[in-house]
Amino acid sequence: MRAYSPSDLTVMKLEQLLQPTHVLCKNDMVWFMEFVKSRVYANDPGLLELSPERLLQNFLHYAEIALTLINNHPGETEAERLRICLVEAVHGLVPVQSDDSHITS
Repeated sequence: MRAYSPSDLTVMKLEQLLQPTHVLCKNDMVWFMEFVKSRVYANDPGLLELSPERLLQNFLHYAEIALTLINNHPGETEAERLRICLVEAVHGLVPVQSDDSHITS
């Protein structure tokens, strides 16, 4: 059995969340928000390189995820919108392929 590093596990989790076939749940969204928060607190170099306009876009999508959780609406009809928010909120933190929204290693 292969031992995975914490960063490998994080990439695997993000890849899972971005899969169109994965059914997003509240725990997924909370994990994602904690991930983004940890990268902000760590002054992730990827964020520091983003333009102010892009940072606002990231925050907009992060806030939309938060409001969806607060309003308790993460149903099937919003799954694609939430997945788009995930991709946009993580922009600059991890490399994402633009063609199918999967994380590259």
